[in-house]
Amino acid sequence: MRKPSVGWRWLAGLSLVSGLFVAGSSALADDAKPSVSSQVSFAPQRLTLSNGLTVLLVPDPTATQVTLRITWDLGTKDDPEDMRGMAEVIERLLLDPSTRHVRREMRQSLIRTLGIEEWKTDVNAAFDHTAVNVSMPSSDVNVALWLESDRMGFLLDGTDDPVITEKASSTTPQGWDEESTFRLGRAALFGKHHPYGGEMDLSALTTKAVREQIRKYLVPRNTVLALVGSFDAKVAKAQIEEDFGSLADLPKPAATVAPKVTMTGEKRVRGEAGIPLSHVGMVWATPAFLDPEDAAFDGLAYILDDRLTKKHVEGTKAMAYVDVHQASMRLASVFEARATVGPGHTEQEVEGLLDEEIEKMRTEGPTADEVKRASRTYLLNRTLDFTRTANRAYVMSVSFLIVDDAAFAPKWFGAYEALTADKIKSAAAKYLGKSQRVVVTVTPNPRAPSFGRAIRGGGL
Repeated sequence: MRKPSVGWRWLAGLSLVSGLFVAGSSALADDAKPSVSSQVSFAPQRLTLSNGLTVLLVPDPTATQVTLRITWDLGTKDDPEDMRGMAEVIERLLLDPSTRHVRREMRQSLIRTLGIEEWKTDVNAAFDHTAVNVSMPSSDVNVALWLESDRMGFLLDGTDDPVITEKASSTTPQGWDEESTFRLGRAALFGKHHPYGGEMDLSALTTKAVREQIRKYLVPRNTVLALVGSFDAKVAKAQIEEDFGSLADLPKPAATVAPKVTMTGEKRVRGEAGIPLSHVGMVWATPAFLDPEDAAFDGLAYILDDRLTKKHVEGTKAMAYVDVHQASMRLASVFEARATVGPGHTEQEVEGLLDEEIEKMRTEGPTADEVKRASRTYLLNRTLDFTRTANRAYVMSVSFLIVDDAAFAPKWFGAYEALTADKIKSAAAKYLGKSQRVVVTVTPNPRAPSFGRAIRGGGL
């Protein structure tokens, strides 16, 4: 999420950011509360190609680079039930592909031969979407568009069965999520039949199934292309039409649906990981991304994290580390409170301390000052995020993929400005009951895998 331009206009450039930046300043006073949502607009130049590809352009002459992001409505939620982890395999194929025009071993040498500066290229498969993100100097936009149209349209041309098998063999369960508590808790919470449930298991994976998934989902009608930064919009439109408009027009796949999450009582799960201290986590199913109560859980996560850190990381030392977060996703979100057990303390003790603070939120709620601080901090961080072209491309792609709404940004920011103690208390009381949760305990085992990469929610 990132910077002021045609697409994102902030109050006199970054004056809103500077006004919010100093904690305790007049900008944080009740009588001087800035309205972020009233200052943000979401108006990219938009076109739809004849093959259904959605294109979003935000030319920004003040930017120092350009970000090209191609986002597909394909993620872990779309994995076949008996092949959980297929999205990860496709991510690896996208990261280092051989295509119709550019062989894998030629890609970097081609860039060097053309005298192009080093690009930053990321490929990420999340629960809800898969994306290629390329940041480059403005002089390289034409080459990047051609290379990415080739990656999108002709991925399978240079992908033989041994390559698919090699990528699948490097996809491991511990790399699927950040923490074992989240991974184990999510799997138990949703169950194996839910798009977010189950554990990674590629034992039934076939190269044919991977090819079919790519043919089905990596099509223009299932894709958003966003270009943000310093570029000529007229020239870019013409090249996008030429490079991407010629890709085959195939049907958009049906949207993945999810059953309602029902819990008939608390579940408990134990696991092991290559960690020095035990971890205790609690997870609940919470409202999906952009639901009115989704923002309440972001605020609740900030407040709970702050309380637990002060009381039990810095205070009692019962916890060596705390992480509370809302993983916002399209079909349902996951709220997790996780703590590392401090030296000399027990898992049962830490579970009791987590219970105590969560129950206070359900029965008493946060203070008005806590809500104000959480709301302002969240808005400040998001505003600062938008000073980068890559974040603006990300937000536009994901929001248009999900809601196709140009008014998305002010609504999104407005939800955090409208947070109140009553809203957070009500959400906590409704969703965070003991009978609605999974409690996960992960104990040290030096022979077990360590944790993988960051949790990949599908929201923002």
